[in-house]
Amino acid sequence: MEKQQVATKALESFYALHGKVALLFSGGKDSLAALYLCKPWWDKTDVVWVNTHANFPEMTQFMEHVKRMVPHFVELRSNAQSYVTANGFPSDVVVGEKSDGAMYDGVKPTMCSKFACCANNVWRPIWEFMNTTDATGFIKGQKRLDHLVAPFIDKFKVGEKEMELAYPLFDWTDEDVRRYLACQSVEIDERLRLSHSSLDCWFCTAYWDQLKERLAYMDRHHPDKAEYVREHVVRIRSAIENSMNRIGEV
Repeated sequence: MEKQQVATKALESFYALHGKVALLFSGGKDSLAALYLCKPWWDKTDVVWVNTHANFPEMTQFMEHVKRMVPHFVELRSNAQSYVTANGFPSDVVVGEKSDGAMYDGVKPTMCSKFACCANNVWRPIWEFMNTTDATGFIKGQKRLDHLVAPFIDKFKVGEKEMELAYPLFDWTDEDVRRYLACQSVEIDERLRLSHSSLDCWFCTAYWDQLKERLAYMDRHHPDKAEYVREHVVRIRSAIENSMNRIGEV
């Protein structure tokens, strides 16, 4: 597989520059492929996972498997449930009086920006880890063709520390990833065929382009959780529709 050879060669050069490397690991198919690509250097790699305490049971079980498999597993922690209780459920579209501004009127917010939720429960722990780790190289499974991607930044600073990011799957497709994992004897089960295969917080009501597929998976495996999410999605949709009706009258 030519893309595997290119990625391995790039990682070899990357590891030669860094005494310690951290792989940002969500457990989805892309970060899992990155993990296997890094196998020759696992002894100098921290596999870093953020435990939001809102995991699907199968993801908790999977992380226990990875923890036993790799020499250096770092579990960061946040509390997504507490965040949602205080700030509302994440949404792709936010209605002002239903979000954080409502707190000024003594009304409990029922929705928040999906980016604010992820920033607080995933990226904040990672940023704090970057401030304390001795790793200077970081690896992400992000691909150029992913639907929603963060900026591809090669180098950045945390305080006075110079950091470097590597994206070994940059030119890969989803099918490239699945084929590679199959070659590593990884079973491509139902979860790894999902667009959002890391699943993340089970009660997430955002990322609407993937929500239908996600809820169908939950219907089959976690129907009680699917019902709970749909209940809150209906409330979010109602609030947005009411707000859109008002602006339609302007």
